Amino acid sequence: MASSCCYCGDAGGTDQSIITETSEKLAGPELMPSIVSESAQEEPMLTTELGTGAKILLSTSPPPQAALTPRSKMMDAAEVPHPTPQELSTRHFTILTQKEREVNRRIKGGQVERSEHGHGHGEKELSIISACISALINFLLMFGLCCAYGMIMFTDDFNASHRALGVKMNLSTALIMGLVVAFFSKVRVGIGGPDLNPVVFFATFVDVLGPEIAAQLELEFPSGRRLARGLASSYSTVEFCVGSHLADNEAKCLAWHEQLRATTIFAAFVSSAILGIIFFVLGKAQLTKYVSYVPTSVQEAFLSCIGYKVFKYALKFSNDDMALFSPAAAVGVVLYFLKAMHVGNPAIIMPLGILVPLGIFWLIMYGTGYDTVNDPQNLFFPKMTNVPFYSIWTDSLGNYGSINFTAWSATLSDLFIMIIVVLLDCSLKISSTENKLPVKVDKNYEISVYGAGNALIALSGSTVGYMQLKFNVINYGVLGNIRDRRAGVIYAVMCGVPFFWSIELFNYLPRFFLSALLFFAGAGFVCENLWGSRKFLSFVEWLEILLILAVFILTNQLLPAVVVGILVAAISFLVKYSKVSAILGEPMTGKELKLQHQLGERAIYTLQHISGSWLLAIKLKGFIFFGSVQGVTKMVADKIEKQKAEKVPHFQKLQFVIFDCAQLDGIEVSAAKTLTKLQAEAANAGVRIMFSAVSDKLAQEMKTRGITSHDGDMFPDLGAAVFCVEGLVIRYALCMEARFATLHPAIQFHQAMHREQINFEPFAKILTSDEARLGCPWAYCTPVQIKKHRSLLWQQGSRHYVMYLVHSGAVGVFNNTVLDEDSKEDWSSPSAVYQHGQFLNLEMLTSRPAVGHAVALQSGQLVAWSKDQWRRMTRQQPAMAAKLLEAAMSQNQNEKSGGEKTKADSAAAAVMPDDVMRQLGRLHAAHALNKYGFFDALEPGESGLLPTMPFRLKLDAVAAFHTYCRQNQDGQGPAEILDPKEVNRALMFAGIFGTQLNSEKLRELSEAEFLALAHEAYMARLSSKQLAKVKELFQTFDEDGSGTLELDELSLVIKHITEAEDLDPSLIDGLAAAWKSTCKVDEIGKSLIDLDTFTSIMSRYVKSHINDWCLLEAFLEMTGSSAGTAIEGMHLTAQSIASLIHKSIGEEEDFHRVISRKRNSSLRHHEILHELQDGEEREKIANELIWASDWYDSGESNFQGLDYMDILAASMPLDPKPLSDSALPPKPAPSCFKKTLQAVDEASPAELKEMTLDLRNTETRQQVLRSHRGNARKWLEDAPTEAETDLETQISESAIEVFLEKEATKKSVAEDGSLALKLYTFLEEPESSRGALAWFYAMSGLIVFCVISLIAEPLLLDVAAEDDAVTTTLLVLEWFFTIIFTLELVARFIVCNAKGTQSHALFFFNPTNLADLVAITPTYIEAALNQEASYVRLLRVVRLARLARLSKIKRWFGQAAPISVVLVVIWGIYLQPH
Repeated sequence: MASSCCYCGDAGGTDQSIITETSEKLAGPELMPSIVSESAQEEPMLTTELGTGAKILLSTSPPPQAALTPRSKMMDAAEVPHPTPQELSTRHFTILTQKEREVNRRIKGGQVERSEHGHGHGEKELSIISACISALINFLLMFGLCCAYGMIMFTDDFNASHRALGVKMNLSTALIMGLVVAFFSKVRVGIGGPDLNPVVFFATFVDVLGPEIAAQLELEFPSGRRLARGLASSYSTVEFCVGSHLADNEAKCLAWHEQLRATTIFAAFVSSAILGIIFFVLGKAQLTKYVSYVPTSVQEAFLSCIGYKVFKYALKFSNDDMALFSPAAAVGVVLYFLKAMHVGNPAIIMPLGILVPLGIFWLIMYGTGYDTVNDPQNLFFPKMTNVPFYSIWTDSLGNYGSINFTAWSATLSDLFIMIIVVLLDCSLKISSTENKLPVKVDKNYEISVYGAGNALIALSGSTVGYMQLKFNVINYGVLGNIRDRRAGVIYAVMCGVPFFWSIELFNYLPRFFLSALLFFAGAGFVCENLWGSRKFLSFVEWLEILLILAVFILTNQLLPAVVVGILVAAISFLVKYSKVSAILGEPMTGKELKLQHQLGERAIYTLQHISGSWLLAIKLKGFIFFGSVQGVTKMVADKIEKQKAEKVPHFQKLQFVIFDCAQLDGIEVSAAKTLTKLQAEAANAGVRIMFSAVSDKLAQEMKTRGITSHDGDMFPDLGAAVFCVEGLVIRYALCMEARFATLHPAIQFHQAMHREQINFEPFAKILTSDEARLGCPWAYCTPVQIKKHRSLLWQQGSRHYVMYLVHSGAVGVFNNTVLDEDSKEDWSSPSAVYQHGQFLNLEMLTSRPAVGHAVALQSGQLVAWSKDQWRRMTRQQPAMAAKLLEAAMSQNQNEKSGGEKTKADSAAAAVMPDDVMRQLGRLHAAHALNKYGFFDALEPGESGLLPTMPFRLKLDAVAAFHTYCRQNQDGQGPAEILDPKEVNRALMFAGIFGTQLNSEKLRELSEAEFLALAHEAYMARLSSKQLAKVKELFQTFDEDGSGTLELDELSLVIKHITEAEDLDPSLIDGLAAAWKSTCKVDEIGKSLIDLDTFTSIMSRYVKSHINDWCLLEAFLEMTGSSAGTAIEGMHLTAQSIASLIHKSIGEEEDFHRVISRKRNSSLRHHEILHELQDGEEREKIANELIWASDWYDSGESNFQGLDYMDILAASMPLDPKPLSDSALPPKPAPSCFKKTLQAVDEASPAELKEMTLDLRNTETRQQVLRSHRGNARKWLEDAPTEAETDLETQISESAIEVFLEKEATKKSVAEDGSLALKLYTFLEEPESSRGALAWFYAMSGLIVFCVISLIAEPLLLDVAAEDDAVTTTLLVLEWFFTIIFTLELVARFIVCNAKGTQSHALFFFNPTNLADLVAITPTYIEAALNQEASYVRLLRVVRLARLARLSKIKRWFGQAAPISVVLVVIWGIYLQPH
């Protein structure tokens, strides 16, 4: 299939679009010409349709959701196609409107506070009741866990006498670390206490110490503490130093117990002291960043091993009895998911989750009369007798001689591993706190606090402790704020009560309850570290976790697992690059990057000025490793911190960082986590991280690892990303323009008049003189309709002899070299996007081949000139053709100079844009005319003189009338009339702009009446005083007294009036050209201007500057200057701006809020203006307005004010585009220019005079200015809309789509009804059809049934092992499920590549597919071996992982995957042979 390409906008229809072309035929059989009827005076025009058989397939139908792949989009902002993030693939761009939510953050006291943080918690007031409730919940959990930890430390029944000591040691840690964290941690809602990781290692210490001490005392330690068990899950244990064994070896056994207690406490002292020192040194030396250098896969694997061991202890606490561990697992796992998913109010859910199961248990006990004392069913642990709290010291320091240092030395290898694992776990908990809570954590400070706390813990001989993340989340969820320390203090005190008093409450806790707490604790390791890690790790990296975990399970020791982990880390390190520079060249600001928008000269300055502060682009190269990533992130972080320290205003801060990945090979997982953290920190600081030129493979890795928060962060190339930012800058600049316009209604009026012309035609900035505009440009060009993604204007290298000028819509030029079916080349973003007022295909002027492929990106209209039309215009209207050519050449020069610049280039002095200089000249002229009194209003009752109308304008007015008139259906009066609503458009068609019509006086007009009205609109009536001044000027420069002036003398008159040193000759030519036909000619051919003609010229000159005088008058009023003040002397201070804003807000507060919302959608660092009437807020607005308007001085503003050039530039529309409903005027018929001019005899001059409003009259002027206030809002709101609120902005950007080869292929396959695609959709997309959903439910039922049979099988065989019927039934079910799931797996494998998104080779790299394969394997292996193998049948436990497939319907089964992993681990432990 051919590649296809589209760009931004709404989704198009399915019909073919047409593009009008000239008589030059485009080569290629794929372009199908058809004749479009047109006037016989014009060339025949061709249309080109792009069909499905064309070499280029321009389709806009959105692809299926499942087909979307993670490359970036471009984003549009101010107008389509200004950029908007979208989904892009390396091979294709796809449509996906992605809504990006930003949560407003406020920074106070070094912590980030959020109005929301994703969990639905809002900031609440401090409450002692909430603090007490939270403390009670955390205490209940911690007390239960301390009891469980004590049991884990002394898990064997012959160590039951020491369990109370273990509980006390953990309660001591909860007391000390709880108080330390509550008082000294910067995380004010932090909860400190013992952690499961070190407790598991203490249990390992006890396991090592017991045999070592027994060997020294010559006691025979039992070789295996757990004997073989049956399926009834009952335990048989041996006696050691208890019961008869104690009686037989009393002295040795008492010594063994004493030494075990003393040495265990000493081991706790040493480990806590060492870790305390390490924590403290790491924090004070700020070395915690080096902890993150351990590969993430190894970290996650170690923690997964801990989770596995915790589950193992949980089953052991339940005696491996399904009747006990099933409810325990149900309670613990469900409680974990309720907490993790933030279901309900934690203040209610957590106590209920803890106490309700316990209450139900005791109700059953009392209801059934169970004998809890003798405990015949072993539902309780052996009774635990309280020990005094001081026994921690008396049994260790007080019994120093019992410490067995030789036995303790055997634990050193485990101590080393413990230090590594605990250090990683503590570091991860600190880092994860930022993700779980709305706080900014100082990692170095926190870990130093834990170090000091563990020093105190070491002195008490207790277990290692630090802040507990799960408890932090619960505490924050109950408190609803991050400021209240009291809950942590109360919790610690509560933990101190049983420590100093008694722990016999333990005797009321059944086995299943402590098992439930362990399931609760262990589920976090399994779900977050084992399963959750696959979200940000590649499949191979995730297999590394499984490998390390498998080694631990097989050896039941962490040391071999650590060795394997080190080897895996070393291999990964050798395979990938290490510490190399990842930055290519110097970072570039927005001012130094190549511009992607084709804009006017002044708009370019503004764009560079703002983007110079907002945008930083960094080019990456090579492979980013954990070392090299620091240089990348530090550059961005330092800039953010520097701006924060210097208190840079929010609107000047860095907003966007683009990492260009064109030269990037890959990112190591630790570096990926660092980039992910940078992404989060940047988001907190209001900076958006974007990536460009990302390969398919790297894009998938970045998305998997969470580097990109959404697909819109990735772009196909650097130009696309810059295009995105520029669009937001333009949107922001338009908001600032609208804000500035509110300072005075005359500015809004001035902009409205300019936009009115922009909305009507594309010539506003081109045909700027009367001479160029007269002659009706519409007679020499052809309107062209384009349709988004359908219209192909030309192909690369074609001889396309048509030049275009864009009025509305947008056209992109793509630099792909070929466009045929054999092309495998990807389409990148367009090299240029052309919009209103910009020329296309300037190569026509030099008869050169067209450059690139021109594709319509948004529907709209163009103006087109063929070569013949251009030649005719050049002959008949040379001034018009010259102006068009001048504008085209200026655009071409701007495009050539728009490349990337050096810093020296950027610092070079700017040249004032032509449009600003032209407007400055007009203001000078208006200022001079006012001094001569030409803007004085006519005296009451004075009609004034309206000089002669130029003949060329009459011709244009006639053509305008006949273009817009209609037939008179009344049968009375003239045959053709002009409706009132068409009068203004007809005037603009004739080249008369800025006319203020009196809507109350307008009526249907005949041709003669319209000509008279055009006369009033084009020229100014002059009073007797003004006529006398005109005559005086004429006579002053008529030096020879001939009664005529030459053009050179006319130039002297204008120079005299304006006091200008240099005058543009085209201005003089333009003034005289309209009356050229009425001028006299001397004997050598010079045109001579008599007094009447000079009066007409001055009348037109005054009329053309009335609107400029209104603007100048506004400037004088705003700056507090007098009418005689020179323009260069005007200065607008910050105080004046603030005062004007105050006045404007009082009149247009709603409009200011609209501006603020639009502006906030562009600014990442936006501040919410709580009260616009507040003086401080007005000052902020004024400073921002000054900075945004100070474009000419490159932003080196001190916020003192604006000079006259800044004021003038800020008052001009930046880069206006036509409104969405604008349309070009109809093409005039040739007969319009052959009409006979009629005399004005059907209306009195007074009546026609009343139809136009004279702005020289003060009252009329004020009325007109007030009437235009609403126009600014209309233009601003016509920009792309966002779903916005005052406190939260959600940007909904329009799509920028480019369909490439893959997408075209997939769409064609879908349209062709491919059987493979249909089967793929049926099997893999449950919600694609009713049939697919029914199949999904059927397979889900079979999976659940299979899981039930798997669980029931050992129970049935234990009860009816000899029953052949039971055995046969189970065998039949086994083969039934195996065959069904085998067929389904084979079918899914066959069609896995139907959409082109997955290959057969990678099918089993998906963990769920691999689990399906492993689940069916045991049956076939047993059949091949013709015998049962327990190690093979154990693989059946993987069938539980099939439950993960239920998560395909996320709205109902979103947590099915992690739950299935938890079940696999639990059931796998249960089924292990022992």
